[in-house]
Amino acid sequence: MEEPLPEVDARIRDLFFGYDRALPFNAVERDLGVSEGVHVLHFAIDSTHGQRVPGLLWIAENAPPSLPLIVLQHGAGSRKEDPYISLTAQRWARDGFAVAAIDAAGNGERRTRPFDPALIWSLPWQRRDHAIQMCVDLHRALDYLAGRPEVDVTRAGYVGFSMGTINGVAFVARDPRVRAAVFCIGGARLHELRVVGQDPALAREHALVARIIDPEHFAPLIAPRPVLMINGRQDEVVPPAAAEALYVALNEPKQIVWYDGGHTDLRGQHFKLMEAFLREHL
Repeated sequence: MEEPLPEVDARIRDLFFGYDRALPFNAVERDLGVSEGVHVLHFAIDSTHGQRVPGLLWIAENAPPSLPLIVLQHGAGSRKEDPYISLTAQRWARDGFAVAAIDAAGNGERRTRPFDPALIWSLPWQRRDHAIQMCVDLHRALDYLAGRPEVDVTRAGYVGFSMGTINGVAFVARDPRVRAAVFCIGGARLHELRVVGQDPALAREHALVARIIDPEHFAPLIAPRPVLMINGRQDEVVPPAAAEALYVALNEPKQIVWYDGGHTDLRGQHFKLMEAFLREHL
């Protein structure tokens, strides 16, 4: 008989996700100028495990100080400059928010070698390390931005896309500075949907890793902060069953909006819905 998987409780997860907030930033900033009325700043800061995290900050020209912040997090294989991130950031900055985005490990400026996003999901321990690194990198970004007078990180909102949702749930749950979150085209318990035809030993490792990092364990901790989910009924990457699993794991207040389309079929109306939701709660 196979031994049951070891229990993983909140205390053990804290050991994985904890980090030293006194770690120096060694920040390097580069002014990218003004584009269409929005000032863009490139920054790079130190994170855990010797990682260097590059990011962008968008703020409207001549904006007042202490703006509410929205953090946008891209999906696997993407980057902070991709249009669905950068164009959204430009628009929301003109609408009165400070907007920031970072590159996840292995993506964008952090892509130091050929990167196969599928490996994040097929290699369980790499999946664990990548998810934890993203969570800590996002905490570090807020820690750094807290030192900028233009930004009020105590009024932060979070928008994650795909991987940005799957890994971002833990970040939101663990960072009380985030007041509201939008989780797009993401879900929970994805490991259970990938076990068909999988080696039993590998499936067991995935199940163990899921006990450490799966969004379902962190989702209940977000309440009473509000969450909006947006998911596609024909999503071929994150099946509706995974979206439902995340939604069920969340406590109120929560809302889910379904659209008829696949993983890359978010449209302008959905981004307007995100902005309106965040404006209401920030």
